[in-house]
Amino acid sequence: MKYIFIISILVVFGAIACSPRNEQTDAANQKNIDTTVILSPSTERKIIYTDKAPKPVGPYSQAVAKNNALYIAGQVGLDPKKGKLVGDSVDVQTRQAIENIKTIVESAGMKLSDVVQTTVYLADIKDFDKMNKVYASYFSGISPARATVQVAALPLKARIEIVAVAVK
Repeated sequence: MKYIFIISILVVFGAIACSPRNEQTDAANQKNIDTTVILSPSTERKIIYTDKAPKPVGPYSQAVAKNNALYIAGQVGLDPKKGKLVGDSVDVQTRQAIENIKTIVESAGMKLSDVVQTTVYLADIKDFDKMNKVYASYFSGISPARATVQVAALPLKARIEIVAVAVK
């Protein structure tokens, strides 16, 4: 019984201590002190969609903007108008994948230079040099952080897929 009483007292004091307050007065100095408590970060997010980039082929968004960051879904070398891969070579597909990323980034009011991180998925790691040459033509100067890995397979039998994060 005494434990229930103690827990009840702790709950009441916890509620009082954690309740948000906007201002208190410092009696000694007669100044208002801001005591606002932020209980959770912003959960506002915006879905980014443009018909100039390939339509999602599953239950995901082209990109999601939250605060000052843009999280871009993996892009393969898909032609947004035809809905088909642009070719069989990794360099042609890399160019289209980055063009798709660029289009999505720009539709969110950002630039390709705002991309800070990418992950490149290759169907064959032997294509690294070809991919890297095209990639470097888009990301010169301060390049984004990047990881590149070989995977067993990619959607639509693509040779490459690139995921990106941009920050403004």
